[in-house]
Amino acid sequence: MHRGQREIDECEARFIVACWGRQGGKSKWLAHRYIADAAIAPPGSIIWHVAPEYNLAQPVFLEHFLPAARRLKHLTADFYLQGWSERDLIARFSNGVKVECKSADNIGSLQGRTLYGLGFDECATVNDSRVWEQYLRPAVAVNRSRVYFISTPKGRNWFFDIYRAGTDPHQPEWAAFRMASDVNPYIPADEFAHAKRTLPERVFRQEWLAEFIEDASSVFRGVKECVGGSLQEPVKNRHYVAGLDLAKHLDFSVLVVVDAEARQVVHFERYREVDWHRQLASFAATCRRYNNARCLLDSTGLGDPIYDFLQRAGLWVEPMNLQGGRKFDLISCLSLAIENRDIRFPKIEELINELLIYEYSTTKAGNLKMGVGHGYHDDCVIALALATWMLQHGAGQIACLRKGRMF
Repeated sequence: MHRGQREIDECEARFIVACWGRQGGKSKWLAHRYIADAAIAPPGSIIWHVAPEYNLAQPVFLEHFLPAARRLKHLTADFYLQGWSERDLIARFSNGVKVECKSADNIGSLQGRTLYGLGFDECATVNDSRVWEQYLRPAVAVNRSRVYFISTPKGRNWFFDIYRAGTDPHQPEWAAFRMASDVNPYIPADEFAHAKRTLPERVFRQEWLAEFIEDASSVFRGVKECVGGSLQEPVKNRHYVAGLDLAKHLDFSVLVVVDAEARQVVHFERYREVDWHRQLASFAATCRRYNNARCLLDSTGLGDPIYDFLQRAGLWVEPMNLQGGRKFDLISCLSLAIENRDIRFPKIEELINELLIYEYSTTKAGNLKMGVGHGYHDDCVIALALATWMLQHGAGQIACLRKGRMF
């Protein structure tokens, strides 16, 4: 372990909050911590590793935890890894202790268990504090289990609150650590210097220095101020526009309908693993119901049969290919609308969470880009951005789009 990992490892507090810069070694430390806790746990105990989404738990389990646990067979005779499932991300040790990976977006799976230990990885990206307060906190109450909160900060949300608890001398059960990425000696110094030189200051301070900065790397500022109103049925003679993002691979299909006069989201549909024809039929019926709402469609990677089907269904649908910098323009349009409070939407958790985690980052070449991290979805963001583009540019520019002059 490097210095930063050793410092946390020596802490005896029950609740450990580790605010760590990117590539600082937090996930590797957490994986090894599970093995140490499993060795001293009562037979049959359960330890959970919780991540924002299930596929984000895979690298920790497969790349860090499992290789380290397998080596135990060569080191000790009375405690070793007895069996595991790489598909289900579950491991069992010779003393009957199990380490299981869980997803924070599947709240139902977080209920009804009594835990001996818990690690909550990248928890700052889980914007709903109820995951900890209502579901995970009771699971560690009976055994007074140790809990590790490990994350790079994301503004000043609930992770910031528990970090402050860890710095409060009047709360001895809590301890907090904040470590910049360069605590990891395996990160070349020139890489750290390059990031400092090329990244926006607020992005560097959050992602590399692990500082809590309000909206530090967020693309959309003022999201919470735009939350309001409710979903509504169509009103006669009202003007509506829509944005449609159709599923690609494991993504969701999302339709957002906006009242053009009130600039209010009034309808939201989201599908996954539903038959294509059923999806398209539903979207077409919705647009017709909202007074033949004009619909802008993300056409990236889609073929002509999709347009043919939608047009035959009577939709006023226009394609927008998001390659060649056009996605940057689209997202910038939505970002400006949110910053200026020119769009409103009800409290739709999936949409709000996607907006909050949509952030600036850098490519390996050092170029700035916008998007969500690996394993997350941005379908709601794209659908809302398409509807907002339709709002901002109006019928005149849509006509140009139809003739191929705009894009």
